[in-house]
Formats: sequence, C-alpha cells, structure tokens
Amino acid sequence: MGTKRNYEMTNELLLASAKESFLTQGFKDTKLRDICRRAHLTTGAFYKHFKSKDDLLAQLVEPLLQDLKTIYSKQINDALSSMTPENINQIWLEKVLNMDDVIHAVYQNREITDLLLFKTNGSKYNNLAEMITQFFADKVAQIIAEMEQKEILPNNFVPDQRQIHFFVYSNTATFYDILKHSFTEAETIKLDQNLCQFSYYGWINVLKLN
Repeated sequence: MGTKRNYEMTNELLLASAKESFLTQGFKDTKLRDICRRAHLTTGAFYKHFKSKDDLLAQLVEPLLQDLKTIYSKQINDALSSMTPENINQIWLEKVLNMDDVIHAVYQNREITDLLLFKTNGSKYNNLAEMITQFFADKVAQIIAEMEQKEILPNNFVPDQRQIHFFVYSNTATFYDILKHSFTEAETIKLDQNLCQFSYYGWINVLKLN
C-alpha cells in the first residue's frame, strides 16, 4: 500500500511541477531537469513514470481534450437520434453549433486550457487549431450523412468536403480566437452564441435548407 501511495504521490508531483513549468516557460523551453528540480526528484524517478516530456504533456492535457470530445459527441449523438425535416434547423443551431457545455468545461479547467492555447509550441499540440477543425469536420460529415439517409437534404445537394472543411475552419478558428482572450465564461458564451447565429445562416444556405 505504501509503495503504491508513494508512486501516486511522485506521479502527482511530476504532473504539478510540469504544469507549473510549462505555464511559466512554455513546453519547448522547459527541460526535464527543470521539472525534476521543481518537484525535488531525480530524472531517474521521472522515467519510472513517463517516457518523455511529450508523454508528460499528453497526460496533462488529454483528459480535458477527451472530456470536450465526449461532451460534443453527446450533442451530435442527440442530434443524430432526433433530427427530422421539421426540426433540422433547430437541431443545427442548438446541437451542431452550440458550444455552451464545451465552454463551461473549458472554464472549469482554465489552466490546462491556457497551456493548450499558449504554451505547447514544440509539441504535437502546437497544431491544435487544425486538430480541432478536423474533429468538428468529421462530426459535421456524420450529421450530413445522416441527413442524406433521412432524406432531409434536397436532391440537388452535393457535399463538397473541401468547402465543408473550410466552413468548419471559419467557425473553429473564430471560436479558438475567442478562447484566447481573457473573457469571463458568460462573455465567452455570449460571443459564441452570436457566432452561432452568424454562421447558422451560412450553413443553412450551404446545405440548401432555406
């Protein structure tokens, strides 16, 4: 029991030290010895817990990323199961474009969010905006496929994957930029709701639902 507890405590110390170091110096400029020194541990202890600095960063940020994916995926699953020709416009606005729950989760984990947004240069997360865009593009493609199957889309609609990708990017890039500012959660939700209203009409036009 004591050995397991010591292992867990060391793991937590390294994670806390890494988070503080990354937030202060950035991922790229943080050395392993900086993390170990801050945690009062040896590099040998580090390698008993993590394969590399990249592995440590992943263990810090992946729980939040997975939570955000789960939250949005639930919205999409709700949309897939409930969409009809009569409610598709409402579904698109309230389930596909709405980010209220995602924003709330972000603000519950503000330090990790700041780490992802500002301090991951030199890591695979430096390309986070494109990673997010691809995730949302895949979800939108899933919605469109279901709309086709349920004959919600008009017969003359032909999906253009490049157009869809760039349309998604215009949404996610703006949302990403909003998160980079020091707005309150309420301010961020309001700004995103305005973005939803703005982009909604573009999507309705692209999907030929007007």
